[in-house]
Amino acid sequence: LKADLFQEMNPVQPKLKVYCEDEETRKILNLLISSAEEIGIEFKLPNFEIIPVYLGANQLMKLPTSDSYFTSVVIILDGDAKSNKKIKIAELIADKKITNGLAVSNVTENIIFAPGYLPPESYLYYIINEYVSNDIDFIDFWRSVEANPDTTNMTSDKIHEQIIVTDPNRLTNDNLKSNSKAIFEFAYRTNILTDYYSRDNNKSILNDFIKSLETKMNKTKKLMQSRRF
Repeated sequence: LKADLFQEMNPVQPKLKVYCEDEETRKILNLLISSAEEIGIEFKLPNFEIIPVYLGANQLMKLPTSDSYFTSVVIILDGDAKSNKKIKIAELIADKKITNGLAVSNVTENIIFAPGYLPPESYLYYIINEYVSNDIDFIDFWRSVEANPDTTNMTSDKIHEQIIVTDPNRLTNDNLKSNSKAIFEFAYRTNILTDYYSRDNNKSILNDFIKSLETKMNKTKKLMQSRRF
């Protein structure tokens, strides 16, 4: 009731604060929201601002129970915070089923994890690697990339040279982070996440994430409004 009264009496609505681990998490969230819009998933998010706070996932998880203020914000955590078992990118590429049955960390209602079980660069790398390693299966994507004057040089061979790690000993989350700029640039310029999540076997992953984000953001906004009345 207080939240509804606040909304009726205040034509200019405050922004919901969305805290995330760092700049890479912010970029992933923006990419996911943009892809959901392009695919045509129906959702409506409140007015919000994303704030990278450069804290670890464990610290962010504890904030809502340490200070009630942090129950009226949304917290986005990277996928690698989803489980106590840390998944290595090389292991996931070798065995896609390695994450099956993993227990998800218990968190407060205003916390949401990014898709997958990897940090941002590794999450994008996993998808890019799949497209490069199986370029025939994704031929329509590569043709569209090459047909675009802005990305025509981003061929499968070129991306293999610039991004794909051929030495298995160097395929680590830390090493991928050092190549973050190239990985994110490719994702942004080619809309690879839109293509990836538009495919039948991946649609539900993005849909579930966006619907959960929508629910948690709108619920938290109500709480924020009720506290300001």
